[in-house]
Amino acid sequence: MKHRTIFHDLLDSRTLPEQDKSLERFAQEAQLLLVAGTVTTATALASAIVYLLLDEKRLIVLMEELEGAMPDITKPASEAELEALPYLVSSNISSVIYGVRFDRI
Repeated sequence: MKHRTIFHDLLDSRTLPEQDKSLERFAQEAQLLLVAGTVTTATALASAIVYLLLDEKRLIVLMEELEGAMPDITKPASEAELEALPYLVSSNISSVIYGVRFDRI
């Protein structure tokens, strides 16, 4: 392995009891980490979509920004190009940090 992971630290822990260092326990922890990241992202995106659909003014601003960045929808913008879109970025950050408080953007 090229780099250490959280599981290496758990295995090397002097304070973690040996029964908590089993393959089964690590599988459970891996599943929790995966689900936690997935649910957080899904909830933030779903909330952002709902609030944008309820606020036509902000939805139009975002759509215009996206249409300007991708005039041809068959050619998606790169990650760097999307990260340069201020309203898109602030909407995403707002949905994660503030629980979708679009009055803050």
